[in-house]
Amino acid sequence: MAYAEKLVKSWRACWKNAAGKQEKQSGFPTKKKALDYAKEQEVEATRRGAAREDASQLLVRDWATEWYEGLDLELNTLLGYQSILTNHILPRWGETRMRELANADTQIRVWAKSLHDAGYTYRTATGIISLLGTLCSDAVDAGLMHRNPAVTRRGRGKYTSRREATTRPATIINPFTALLLAERAAVLTGRDDEFILLTSMYYTGMRISEAMAVELGSVSGKYRLQKQLSRGRKTKTFYNKGPKFDSKRTIDLPDFLLGLWRIQARQVVHHEVPAGARWCPCGDEVPADERHAPGVHLFAGDVWHHWDQTAFRYRLLYPAAWGRFYPGMTGERPVYQAPAENGGVPGPFDWDSSRVGEERAEAAVACWAPIAPDLTPHGLRHSHKTLMEELGTPKPLMDERMGHKDHTVSGRYSHPTEVMREHLKEALTGSWESALEQRRAMGVESPVAVVRELLKPSSRLHSRSTPDAKPRLQTAGRGRVA
Repeated sequence: MAYAEKLVKSWRACWKNAAGKQEKQSGFPTKKKALDYAKEQEVEATRRGAAREDASQLLVRDWATEWYEGLDLELNTLLGYQSILTNHILPRWGETRMRELANADTQIRVWAKSLHDAGYTYRTATGIISLLGTLCSDAVDAGLMHRNPAVTRRGRGKYTSRREATTRPATIINPFTALLLAERAAVLTGRDDEFILLTSMYYTGMRISEAMAVELGSVSGKYRLQKQLSRGRKTKTFYNKGPKFDSKRTIDLPDFLLGLWRIQARQVVHHEVPAGARWCPCGDEVPADERHAPGVHLFAGDVWHHWDQTAFRYRLLYPAAWGRFYPGMTGERPVYQAPAENGGVPGPFDWDSSRVGEERAEAAVACWAPIAPDLTPHGLRHSHKTLMEELGTPKPLMDERMGHKDHTVSGRYSHPTEVMREHLKEALTGSWESALEQRRAMGVESPVAVVRELLKPSSRLHSRSTPDAKPRLQTAGRGRVA
């Protein structure tokens, strides 16, 4: 029976849900309002329970379909849920009745253990189990089950697995390694774009989806990051969305990076679209308010309109950093180097782009060595934050630049200033010029046009923005990454 409880300065409403579980809600100014609310909730719980008289026969598959259709989440989140349901939950539990699932604690634990034993990472396996728990929790609220059998009690499971998943340090790189990494990436695609893209990610802390959303009209020394270009899983559709955690922010670009952006703005080559097209073909399956016009972005993908995260990892970042294409996958292979034209030893940035498959492996005389093993795209973001720490950047400016929120009293009263911004830009420029000096000391000519220009002692691209720089440093290549 619904009732109200007296608190110190307010009243609490108490009632039982459709599963017979006690529910409470505080904050009511009078006993009558608390009691009225409790009675309304109990009537609603009774109605939901009566509407579910078929619960004894309802299958998990049917409930999962109904539950999924009622979700109002980001597209990527919905696609992730859909993938877990289709590939993991429904194949195992789809034909199980909801009332039977309510007492399937042991079977769920065995299934959870099988996910870990199958080689899934701790994060992936717990994500699958967690979604089943969410599905069951909502089923309890709907009166389909009397309890949630997928709740994981604290302290259960292997502590070492949890510790490894949460405390494994990210791989970070210094400015010189970042320069070599960006140069290798440009070698793989045969164009300057990827050198400028990875350099931008390292010196701004932007995610790949945020970097891909930079538009030509927003190239400025104070870039205002307001969105990211996200791709739905297993589709070639891209759509505009707000940045993660709504972390809209202003990013101050050092002069050298602004100069590179201006060069990129003049030389970027976008993929062809039908004549008169209003929208980029990458968004044919998304709502109009999430689409964008063709040819508006600063960066374009090598074989598709934009770089998506999977292709960026396995065909660009991992080969450049780890020295291997598709690590851990069926197509894993080294970045092969063919003999130099004179038959000598290949240079550190040479790779065999003229052959494919077995021919490339047979002709190889060497392979790229890893320069940043285990580096991930997010590692570039970690690296930027670490670089700012080394440069003594005040925390308010670091938080703003990374899109982080500091809800402490100190964070509330601390703010970035223009003096802080100028000091950071000068410090980042110093790190960049030091990396260029180290690269110049290698004494190896670069196959990347923009890097060759940068390595010239008299180059105007070292630290100053260059609105009058050469309009084109190379002819854009397409699709050289194998």
